[in-house]
Amino acid sequence: IPSFVYLIPVVMLFGVGLTPGVVAIIIFALRVSGQGMTTHIASVSIGRWFVATRGRAISISHLGYSLGEAILPISFVVIIGLYGWRFSWLFSSLLLLGAIPFLVFLLSKERSPKSVIKENDYYGLNGRHWTRREALYHPLFWFLFPALLGPAAFSTAFFFLHVHYAETKGWSHFEIVSLFPIFTISSIISMIISGVIVDRFNTSKLMFLCLTPSIFGFLLLSFSGTLFITAIGVSMIAITSGAQNTLSSAFWAEFYGTKHLGSIKSIATSTMVLGSALGPGITGFAIDQGFNFSTQMPWISGYYALATIMAFIGITNFLLEIKLMKKIIDQIENSTFPKVKIFCEPNLGKRNLYPTLSKKGSYNNIKIRMDLLAYADGSKSLDFISSIIKKPIHKLTAEYKLLKSKGIEV
Repeated sequence: IPSFVYLIPVVMLFGVGLTPGVVAIIIFALRVSGQGMTTHIASVSIGRWFVATRGRAISISHLGYSLGEAILPISFVVIIGLYGWRFSWLFSSLLLLGAIPFLVFLLSKERSPKSVIKENDYYGLNGRHWTRREALYHPLFWFLFPALLGPAAFSTAFFFLHVHYAETKGWSHFEIVSLFPIFTISSIISMIISGVIVDRFNTSKLMFLCLTPSIFGFLLLSFSGTLFITAIGVSMIAITSGAQNTLSSAFWAEFYGTKHLGSIKSIATSTMVLGSALGPGITGFAIDQGFNFSTQMPWISGYYALATIMAFIGITNFLLEIKLMKKIIDQIENSTFPKVKIFCEPNLGKRNLYPTLSKKGSYNNIKIRMDLLAYADGSKSLDFISSIIKKPIHKLTAEYKLLKSKGIEV
């Protein structure tokens, strides 16, 4: 709520401020309190609270943002036309003030009891919680940097320059704004679907694949001569936007854990805010140099393609690194020399290690278990026993851990 309340005077000042210095401060505060803090707090809170259904929870939480993208542009075009731009900012403040009692009611009950926060901690890769310093010093973040920067930069640039784009195509302002609900609908569908996919699988492959629709989307916008083709291009950009809203929040929790999720996610959010500031500036400068936005779009598609390749390389190498680390750890574990600490033959039945009912497949595990007990004299490693009994090492390791938990192996 503090960030939300802080947003109100900022919006009100924007309606009356004329001094360039004041306007600069207001824009900065608007970025921090609005696009930065409020979205960051929401995504981090949901990322920490949910685990099994994290993807769907994040996708649902972003529906409000998409709804605003659908309703607010057209609404404020009408308001500005009737009452002027100053009144539109004051009207925004009134909307925020009216929402405060509703927010207070929703947040009146504790949503994150301290007794369960620790239990809901989700470990990242390598079975640990990464710190922000560790994440920044690892190459993966910098391979993902263009993928985080690009969509925020160029999607924002499209919305900033939609009037210019419509003029280059010979369309009216209202005609191009009428496509924004298509963007929202496509974004919502993409968010929901990607949320379900994240819950079923993981974010590693989707994180770089989600940029692919925008590659074709900006190409269609560049060469489009009709509103229908433009609508398809807009919807493809929206697919990337919706998927990334879900994937980005889920990715940091899945890869780096939830203990330091706020500090790590803040860097990602700052990167996207930076992109949304750079995009309109870069494209606007190019327009001043004689390159209209449609001419720039194939280059934007090329940027997305490069960002996709870099994200693929970064994620693939990171997963290979984790796989290699796991293999090394497994190898160390497999060099264990097991020894039965019970002098006579252990009673497996009373330890629930021998089935009382025969069922299909149960003999295989019992056979591995009995062979391991037979060779566990302290002079043979798990790896060597695996080669003797000709059974996979991972099955033998699982049996060793089970027997150890029952107090049979040392």
